[in-house]
Amino acid sequence: MLVNLHNWIKGYQSDRVWNSIAYVGLGWIHTGEVPKCNALSGNAGWLNTFRLCSWLDANVDLKAVVVDDSFDGEDGGASLDGILSLSVGLTYKF
Repeated sequence: MLVNLHNWIKGYQSDRVWNSIAYVGLGWIHTGEVPKCNALSGNAGWLNTFRLCSWLDANVDLKAVVVDDSFDGEDGGASLDGILSLSVGLTYKF
């Protein structure tokens, strides 16, 4: 589920310079390495888009994935393990 916070609060504007988009969801995560494992994951993130011009946006996405502690095959004493990632990219609009 994605929620564009700027559009929700201020309404849609096609020429907005910055958009802040929060998201949450459920997923399925798999590792093919030893130990092989499949697990349900919880996902949450914050996507920010910056309009550079009418045909190009810059994107910064901070994402967290949470899985059961047994997913990596090591018992860390906690109930959950997490993966945090940061992605930076460009969106070209045709």
